[in-house]
Amino acid sequence: MDQLPTPKGTIALYPFDGSDSTSDIILVSSDKINFYAHKVILSLASPYFKEIFAFPTDYVDAADPVVFMTEDSNTLDTILRFCYPAVDPMFESLSELYRIISIMVKKFSMGDVARRARSQLRKYAKEESLRVFAIAHGLGWMPEAAEAADIVLNRRLLTYDDDDIPELDILHPRVLYKLFKCHQERADRVVEMAGSHVTVGRDVDEYLRRGACKIHDKWLVDDEPP
Repeated sequence: MDQLPTPKGTIALYPFDGSDSTSDIILVSSDKINFYAHKVILSLASPYFKEIFAFPTDYVDAADPVVFMTEDSNTLDTILRFCYPAVDPMFESLSELYRIISIMVKKFSMGDVARRARSQLRKYAKEESLRVFAIAHGLGWMPEAAEAADIVLNRRLLTYDDDDIPELDILHPRVLYKLFKCHQERADRVVEMAGSHVTVGRDVDEYLRRGACKIHDKWLVDDEPP
């Protein structure tokens, strides 16, 4: 195998530092960090890479071992680690996790690879359940969506600290309507059972802390909008 050229700029961290002699492509991030990678791995992970490695374009020569990327080094490093048999990267926030997943799915068509991030998404479900529900449902990750919905339905909807939840834009309005309607029906059921008892407020809170109603929550995984 021909030796890759020595690029100008900084070399990425292991395992993208060129220490593996089988590397056959260099990805250069927008901040000029060089990542030594393998065409076959990237092609299997992403139709995007498979296409640019197979066919010349205006900005990539199929025979050129260097590809200039628009992503910065932190983003590129995180995405590549999902493609390789390495420890999955950690995220400082749910927003950062969703940003990376969105790039993987929308730009690089790495839907299957992105599924490795499901365990990371679950970690945020307890504190940011409504956001996690929106993200998981939008990605078609129904088990994670159902888990997050279970938490959402066990809380008062208007107690979230966020002034805005932009991830709700992901959802079809019908999904949000059904979620809110299910929540209201469960609360109304408790009020109906409690009647005018003075502890009705506490009764509602207690009911909402119980497990999800499997009959009413079935739509979360079975009933998709058109």
